Amino acid sequence: MKNTAQDKWKVINETDGIIASPKAMTKKEAETFIKKFADRFKLQGYYLTSNNERINPDKIKFSIVPFDL
Repeated sequence: MKNTAQDKWKVINETDGIIASPKAMTKKEAETFIKKFADRFKLQGYYLTSNNERINPDKIKFSIVPFDL
């Protein structure tokens, strides 16, 4: 089966309004990326937003969108 544009996704960090994943990935890879991203900050206990606000890593908001957007 050939990949189409809908088979390629990217992750947006909605908390900071930036692209979190610069490369195209499958939807399952994007979901895994989100989990691992948040897990990186759990040891220190917070995620520092672009507005210098410390938030719980579980509160980071993400969206998965088609890669071509």
